[in-house]
Amino acid sequence: MPSQNHNYAVDPKSLPDGVEVIHVNLKDGTCAGLAYPARNIMSVQYHPEASPRPHDSDYAFGEFIELMNRVKVNA
Repeated sequence: MPSQNHNYAVDPKSLPDGVEVIHVNLKDGTCAGLAYPARNIMSVQYHPEASPRPHDSDYAFGEFIELMNRVKVNA
C-alpha cells in the first residue's frame, strides 16, 4: 500500500461532471486517483514506481500507454 504523504486530498464531491475517482486509499478512504475520459486525462496520488514489488503498478503504466496510443491514433 503506497504512503500518503502530501497532506491534502481531493474532495470527490468537488469534481466536475465526467471526472471519476479510480483509486481510493485503503487506509483513510481518500481519493488516490482520477480519470477524465473526455479529456484523455488520468492521475494517481501516489508513487506507482515506488511500490513494494517492481511490477505491482504495471497496470497504471499500461493504461497510460493505451491512453497515449488512442490519442495518437485520433490526432
